[in-house]
Amino acid sequence: ALALDPTRAPTRAPIRAPTASPIAASRRRTICFSGENKVEVQGKGEIAMSALQVGDFVRTSNNKFTRVFSFGHLDRESEADYLQIYYHSGDDDPPLEISAAHLVFTNGKAVAAEQVRVGDVLDGKEHNQKVAVTSIVTIKRRGLYAPFTESSDLLVSGVLASNYVAILDQKTVPYQHALAHAVVAPTRIVCSITPEF
Repeated sequence: ALALDPTRAPTRAPIRAPTASPIAASRRRTICFSGENKVEVQGKGEIAMSALQVGDFVRTSNNKFTRVFSFGHLDRESEADYLQIYYHSGDDDPPLEISAAHLVFTNGKAVAAEQVRVGDVLDGKEHNQKVAVTSIVTIKRRGLYAPFTESSDLLVSGVLASNYVAILDQKTVPYQHALAHAVVAPTRIVCSITPEF
């Protein structure tokens, strides 16, 4: 038989810290635009994203405007990392400042901003307008803004962007924009009936 030494504390096998699932990790990521972005609002002209309000009609593609019915995230004080995406459009548009997981459109398809590379083309202001990405850097900004519009998209600093974020692997679930828009439908309906909701 083995003799136990009463002066030694029993040893325990090391316990591994639990690892978060990729889905949980992606949900914790910032899913917003920075307040420095520019949007065009009916009756107000071009304003900062930080000044956008529920009830505003914001420009989307094809010279149309869509109503902001809610914000998925509105935090003026927190600091977050954003991708600053520069592009060439021929206009004097500022760069797009967007979280890595947020969806933007390229050739009509929604992709996570972190998948965009220099040389890629993004959907711009006009029908079939494409803007070429020239550089991408990471910056830190104070303020997080994620407006929800009735059309599910809006033009942010001259680039067509989704209201939504990529939560799952896009190779597995390629139509996340449409899926998210369907999930948000009950909230959209309630907000259209009760604007103060």
